[in-house]
Amino acid sequence: MSKRAARRTGFFSPASCLAFLTALTAASALRADEQVLQNENVIDGDNVYIVGDFAPHEEAAAWLTAPVAGNIVGVQILWWSTDPKCEQTIEENIWIRESGNFPRPGDALLQLPAPLMSPFFLNEFRYSDEEQQNPIRIPVTAGQTVVVSLEFADGTDIRNGSPSVCRDTTGCRQGKNAIYAPNLGGWVNWCSISGGNFVIRAVLETADLSRVLLVSSDQPGSLVDDGQGFRETPFSLNLREGDVQALTAFQFSNQGDPFVQWNLDGQFFSANRSITVSMNSGDDRTASAIYSTVVPRTLSVHSDVSEALVDAGSGYQPTPFDLTTAEGNIVQLKAFGFSPLGDPFMYWELDGAFFSDQTTIDVVMDAGADRVASAVYLGEACGELVSFKAKGGSLKAISTTQTTLTAGKVTVECSGGSGSGSKTKSIKPDGKAKATVKNLPPGDYTCTLRKIKDSGGATVCEGDLASDTATVTP
Repeated sequence: MSKRAARRTGFFSPASCLAFLTALTAASALRADEQVLQNENVIDGDNVYIVGDFAPHEEAAAWLTAPVAGNIVGVQILWWSTDPKCEQTIEENIWIRESGNFPRPGDALLQLPAPLMSPFFLNEFRYSDEEQQNPIRIPVTAGQTVVVSLEFADGTDIRNGSPSVCRDTTGCRQGKNAIYAPNLGGWVNWCSISGGNFVIRAVLETADLSRVLLVSSDQPGSLVDDGQGFRETPFSLNLREGDVQALTAFQFSNQGDPFVQWNLDGQFFSANRSITVSMNSGDDRTASAIYSTVVPRTLSVHSDVSEALVDAGSGYQPTPFDLTTAEGNIVQLKAFGFSPLGDPFMYWELDGAFFSDQTTIDVVMDAGADRVASAVYLGEACGELVSFKAKGGSLKAISTTQTTLTAGKVTVECSGGSGSGSKTKSIKPDGKAKATVKNLPPGDYTCTLRKIKDSGGATVCEGDLASDTATVTP
């Protein structure tokens, strides 16, 4: 689809023409699992104002917030004219961006070039390509805001019949509407210029939020109280994502064995008979009361910084502390990102050896003995590292590592709000290694040196060894 040549120049000049809606119809009907995100409630028969005048490449934008998790699968824009014979137009782009810092949107999530706009309709777009082979699908979380905007190609002259976007006739919702107009300084709060809310919408495909909590026991028939009295296991509870369910196991099984612990999703959860299960995993869950005779084990949780916080499934608590569990169980530990002194987390040690540089780990109690996990915040700097720096480029981030090694490899990871990537690169005889992470969307990134290996392939040091920022350009 080719764009039309611009027919006028100039700048945004607030103007409006009143229109009466008679065919507010989208291109396709919503499915049962879809809802429309909108800042107005315009329906057939309502009055709206046609908004103008826009110059080429100016934009009208709406900030739209998802009430629940799901996927943005479509965009709807009301397009109207005072000329009943008005024809279709091809505009420059439809943009879906991150929320950014109002009134300035954030990084682009999707660009829909050359949208064909039909007057007197609520135009709907469900595909990112002209051939309609790639459906729009942008994951969002509950409470996340995206910005949908239309970029004009030729500008508008609404009093002479040019079609344009519309706004409702009610009060303007602050923080929800903005325009891009260079003559006004760039992105501007629409409510400071005029009134009403743009009829620019997004279609949200809602995720299935129904969840099942299966309550079981290693000795079926044992009793668990779900808040409505004790029931024989196993039984299921129908809940919703985000719900919280209290459970209390009877102190003895139906075979007379004493209660030992609760397992959640197959992992040790608590030695208390009464627990609270949060349905926040994005999936069904299983809570199992354990009564069988087990081999007791102790997991001691430490840190090299006094009273550093670690979550062992029941909220953060200061180290050191001990957990009583059983041989074969899995205990999940999550270290807080910073120590009480402000030092960043470095890595976990398990039984005195390096285990992981991730804050969250699973410790399997399969050593045939008690175990010790230590969160390290004051790890020594890598003695082989001399310097590390990063810079951006077109769709890439380039990092340079200088080491005292003359052979080996380095691993670098670059991540930001728009994406992430990693690269492993060989160390040259001069000690330098240049790692280029390609195909990154434009945006700001933090590049981190994760690992250095020597010429024999042995890991010399790993973790958050060094970091630098880089800006990736289009």
